Amino acid sequence: MPSRPSQKQKNFRVNFNLMCNVSSLQVFDLSENIITGTLPSCFSSLPLVHVYLSQNKLQGSLEDAFHNSFELITLDLSHNQLTSNISEWIGEVSHMSFLLLGYNNLEGRIPIQLCKLEKLSFIDLSHDKFSGHILPCLRFRSGI
Repeated sequence: MPSRPSQKQKNFRVNFNLMCNVSSLQVFDLSENIITGTLPSCFSSLPLVHVYLSQNKLQGSLEDAFHNSFELITLDLSHNQLTSNISEWIGEVSHMSFLLLGYNNLEGRIPIQLCKLEKLSFIDLSHDKFSGHILPCLRFRSGI
């Protein structure tokens, strides 16, 4: 069985665009692989339900990568080097239960659209560079 890459190994790139033509991809897990690069906009055209890309070295914006991914239940992009803010499209992902974006370089205000996510049961926005206050709708939900 192949071993996982250690921290001593060099970073590697994954050609995410190869997955753009996979029409039935629902679960995508490449977490803990020291992958570098940016998230492709084609992810938004895939029927993704669970995305696990934590503990890599992904950079860039969330802006285009998942903007039409309305079936997402889990989005784990924690422990990367992502920048920008959380886009307003996040409020349209009505099935979202788990949103893990902590330990990146995300900034700006936490969007009010997160309040639309009625099924959200776990959110991690820790160790980013957000400004403003925690949204009241997130403060008092049970389980969050």
